[in-house]
Amino acid sequence: MSSKGWYKMEIVSSICYVFASGIGVIFLTMLIFYFVGGCFRMTKRAKGKVTDVYRHDPRTDLDAKGIEKDRGIYYTGHFTYEVDGVTYRKFGNIGPLSAMTRKISVWYDPNDPEKASPGRLTTIVTMTVMGLISLALLLFPTLYPIITGA
Repeated sequence: MSSKGWYKMEIVSSICYVFASGIGVIFLTMLIFYFVGGCFRMTKRAKGKVTDVYRHDPRTDLDAKGIEKDRGIYYTGHFTYEVDGVTYRKFGNIGPLSAMTRKISVWYDPNDPEKASPGRLTTIVTMTVMGLISLALLLFPTLYPIITGA
């Protein structure tokens, strides 16, 4: 391989490692929140009902400041769900579809049904995708020369 080709490969490798490191840090942070927050214990699902919806548009809200202005429209609200005849009420972020249909899937801890989250599946999917991207970016600089025979 010529010295120019080797130099280009080193630049590509460096860029991949930097991106993988950034994604890896985000992935590890999410993983820590996942375990510290106890989301891994939320294994049961209940059908919930959205009772109140609050639409937030930081571009037009008078009190929106800083990074929130870039967030776009999002929804928060109260939702209820029932476990073993007991009704629980929570407040949190909800998706636009749940805001419109007033239906929501709530994941809860079977040992403590009051601990619940509507976003468990989204968190798991995001963590899996971030982990795969991070792994691919870490392995690319190592495997590329082997695959291409360079």
